[in-house]
Amino acid sequence: MLRTTLIGLLVLGVMVTKGWANFNAFLIYNGGVAEPALSDSCFDGTPLPDGTIVSIFWDLDSDGPDDDDNLVPTGIGFDRANYNVFQMNGAAVLGHAGAFITDPLFTFGSNQPNPSRFWLRICIPGADRYWRSDIFSPVQGLQDIYFGSSVGSIPMVCVNASCTGCIPPPVVTGLTASQTLCQRIDVNWNLYNGSSLVDSLELRRSGSFLVRLGVEATSFVDTTLTGTTGLYEVLARTIDQIDTCFSVSQAISGRQRLIPSAPTNVATVNGNRNSVTVSWVNASSLQRIQSAYFAMAPM
Repeated sequence: MLRTTLIGLLVLGVMVTKGWANFNAFLIYNGGVAEPALSDSCFDGTPLPDGTIVSIFWDLDSDGPDDDDNLVPTGIGFDRANYNVFQMNGAAVLGHAGAFITDPLFTFGSNQPNPSRFWLRICIPGADRYWRSDIFSPVQGLQDIYFGSSVGSIPMVCVNASCTGCIPPPVVTGLTASQTLCQRIDVNWNLYNGSSLVDSLELRRSGSFLVRLGVEATSFVDTTLTGTTGLYEVLARTIDQIDTCFSVSQAISGRQRLIPSAPTNVATVNGNRNSVTVSWVNASSLQRIQSAYFAMAPM
């Protein structure tokens, strides 16, 4: 039933918005129903809550999950995924914690990755253990990839050791973007205090890098947008010896008002009884004029 529901959602909408990708994959762990909940003490502890971070690594050397693997590269262009971290959401989406369904889908742009070998890691805060999946290999097109012990699922293993390498930091909160300002969009967020390991904040607009800011920053004014609408993300960045990782994306849309072009062919015609008729041609880019203002020069 879950598989049918997810495919139906994609047919209705997601496939249109993600048509550029070489694969579209729902990553699913249905803990608490089809599988035991992923917990803070392997299978006999408290189910991991929504918001717990899941990282996606690329087994580029094809030797299985290990500390040499980096997070999947993200961004726009060849050999890039749309994200490499996401949050568990079982309680909100499935009605029980310790589970997840990726939303949006995990996608890889332009080329089929070579090798198509990825694995998941879930670090358990404050514990010397973590969850790790076996290798999963998406193929071209739409698919559901299930994790767990069921037949056909990708096994999840509880490892009694501390997470190593780059650990994604907590998310940036309180993100807002203005909607009514003229020729600018003001982006604001809460002062970041999620991790002392974060070295900077990265602001992205519609998927592309815009500016890097200090951790103490809480706002940015964008005056370089050429259109009316931009999608903004503020990501916390952590760097270790071999990799760079970012917090889970929290995106919000901002909108600006554009200054209209001046009317052309302004002309006046003297009328009777101390009246003057003023005429003009609206700029072709204008769709609506809310009001017009007139000023009389001194005689």
